[in-house]
Amino acid sequence: MSSYRPRSDSPRLRAFLNQDYQLRIEALRRLDYGGYRRAKAKGSPAHRLDLLKVWRRDKGRCYLCKYRLKFWEFSIDHVIPIARGGGHTYSNVRVCCLRCNLRKGANCDAEKTTT
Repeated sequence: MSSYRPRSDSPRLRAFLNQDYQLRIEALRRLDYGGYRRAKAKGSPAHRLDLLKVWRRDKGRCYLCKYRLKFWEFSIDHVIPIARGGGHTYSNVRVCCLRCNLRKGANCDAEKTTT
């Protein structure tokens, strides 16, 4: 009876889940390239961002509706959109849920879109 171990606590399963989590993180870090490329093409300031740092800075909450998001669920929103001359920098990106991000579009004034 003392050797019983729940399946979810098996070392193989933990290793697999950890590997899956690491793959998701790497995939999300690669997704950042789109904003960088678009900002560079427009001549706006552009930096390669670590999305995990952005998610931790904003505590995993959508800055418009304050909904708590998991790391693999969030999207990056540019406060001043790249289409309007904003840069792809840490000071111009925020964690945002996909619903709010799509609703905001290329608008600069976020307060009008959250009502």
